[in-house]
This record gives sequence, structure tokens and C-alpha cells, in this order.
Amino acid sequence: MIGPKLACPNLYTDIKTLKSLALDYGFYGIDWTLRPEDLPANRLAEARLVSTISGLAPLEVRYHLFFAGNELGDRNVETAASARNRFFRALDLIARLSGRYATVHIGLGRDSMEGLSWEGTVSGLREVAAMGSRLGIRVCLENLVRGWTGKPDL
Repeated sequence: MIGPKLACPNLYTDIKTLKSLALDYGFYGIDWTLRPEDLPANRLAEARLVSTISGLAPLEVRYHLFFAGNELGDRNVETAASARNRFFRALDLIARLSGRYATVHIGLGRDSMEGLSWEGTVSGLREVAAMGSRLGIRVCLENLVRGWTGKPDL
């Protein structure tokens, strides 16, 4: 396919409905949102997620990491490390789901960048992108309207 590939967000919990909607309207894939509480707590939960995602074939599934409050550049070093580990865990899961793309955010749900370190954010993004690369996942940074990612020159 040449040109943009449009993906439908996972608007429905029923996979058959979601797949039907995407195929009926000509979407190329699904933009599957993962929140921290969606990360499987055990192997059984992971197997269920794998089964769910596999039900979307032949649609490509891309992953959207909606981890509000998990800032890679938090000035609190322990909080930043916890966020980094959560992103690493999500990337590891995405690799097991045969995913190739993950979208992340900086400043999600924040009104300002206060409390974040620019250098720590850039460093954290480098680490997450490098982990993604090792796993065969392209990490994408979504540009939010507010904050650093709303300024293309940054």
C-alpha cells in the first residue's frame, strides 16, 4: 500500500464488532490503546490478550501507550525509573504480540512541563526507543497540543 495507512482506535471491547467496523470502512489496522491497568498481571491474562489481538487478523495492530502520569523525565529519579520500567514492560508485551509500532506521549494530561526535566525526558525517550529497536518495534512520539511535543522545533 502506498500512502497513509489509516487505523481505527479500539472503540469496542467486542473484537468481532471492532474488526467488522475496521474492515467495513477500509481501515488498514487498529490503534490498540494500552493503559497501565491493561498490562497483563500473569500468563493467563497475557494469553487472553494474545488471543484477543490475534482475532483482529488480517488487520495490522499498532499500540498506543496511554500512560498518563508516567513521565520518563520526571525530576524524581525513582518516579522516572518506574515510568521507564513500565514502558519497557509494555514494549516487551508488544513484541510478544508481534507488534511493530508503539506510540508514546510526553506530558499526557499535564497543563505544564513543570516537574519534568528536558534532559531526563530526552534521555528516557532514547532508552525507550533503543529498547523498542532491540525488540523490532518502532517507537513513535505523539505530538500533543500542549507542552514540549506541541512545539515542532523541539
